Amino acid sequence: MDTSELAYKIGTIVIDSAKHPGMVREALGRYGQQRLERTPVGVAAVTPKMDGSYDLLWNEAVPKGFIMVFSPEDLLAFTGRDVPQEESDISYGQLFEALREVRDAQGETVRRIYLTLGGYGSIGVGRRGNVYRVGIFPVDGKQYNGAGDFFCAGVVKHEHYFGMNQDAQSEIYHIMAFATASSALRIDGISPFPSELRWKLRESASNGGIKCEQLGTLDALSAQGPSLGEIGQEALNGAWQRIGLRY
Repeated sequence: MDTSELAYKIGTIVIDSAKHPGMVREALGRYGQQRLERTPVGVAAVTPKMDGSYDLLWNEAVPKGFIMVFSPEDLLAFTGRDVPQEESDISYGQLFEALREVRDAQGETVRRIYLTLGGYGSIGVGRRGNVYRVGIFPVDGKQYNGAGDFFCAGVVKHEHYFGMNQDAQSEIYHIMAFATASSALRIDGISPFPSELRWKLRESASNGGIKCEQLGTLDALSAQGPSLGEIGQEALNGAWQRIGLRY
């Protein structure tokens, strides 16, 4: 059974790093067929390799309810914005403007949007337009290749397997913390099996919990703002709160 057949059977379509528009069209077609039969989950992790499919994703995946996952550079490129040479020069204002554009393009099929910021944590936009940020887990390794894929896998697991759809603040924190833990384990060269993920989350809980903050609503956030490099790992709204996640 190939990947697209398996995805169709379990009700999840994931588009990740597909270089060929034909592959993207096939996934979108599968998703459309699923929608006639059940309530599927569609996740599109946008990468530079997919630049030839940006228009297709914008016109098909976004308005049809795909959950979008981006890095900062990919979000700016996807929405037609100039991408600074250094990631640290990207401002939060630029990111919020681009996220707002993606959210508006969703139309009536509003789904959560995720933005992985690497060493600066991650941002999630809820279906009601609330914006959240989660900090990082300490890492010792240097295996960054695939870290974004593991983040995306953490999102897929929760959006599909756990059926998280109430859009509560604690739920979004939970999803992003799990995805960030998966990514951190990849960087450390550890496979994110359940036992390792539980260890990573419990380690965070024993140190006071993962750092997180609610930033406000996407419509209200200023188009201006500090760059990723300027804010670093500090809180954007002045104070982190901590939550302990246990498995």
